[in-house]
Amino acid sequence: MQTKTDIIGMLNMAVSNEKGYRLSTDGSIKEYKFDGETYDIQKIKDLCNFDYIEIVYLPNDIIMIVDEEGLLKSKPYNFVASIIYQAAYDDKSLGIVGDAILCHTSRVN
Repeated sequence: MQTKTDIIGMLNMAVSNEKGYRLSTDGSIKEYKFDGETYDIQKIKDLCNFDYIEIVYLPNDIIMIVDEEGLLKSKPYNFVASIIYQAAYDDKSLGIVGDAILCHTSRVN
């Protein structure tokens, strides 16, 4: 499990546009390498088993790329992604299911 310090460090790296991350439903956080200057959306869809993506906008030009159909597919709850989302909007009523990619908005075309 990741600590609050780990999550803050990860967010700082995303805000500074230095790194992107894959937030897995098992609680692991892994750096996700850029494909040149940006992410290839098809590679993200293949890696995370997404048919359709949804872009979740967060403060400081950060986004999470998630599965639009995660609930329909009964994907597992993503604790780390949900905490980030809930803290950003001060709303504990919604969460994220399935894996998520966290990065700066400029990294996606």
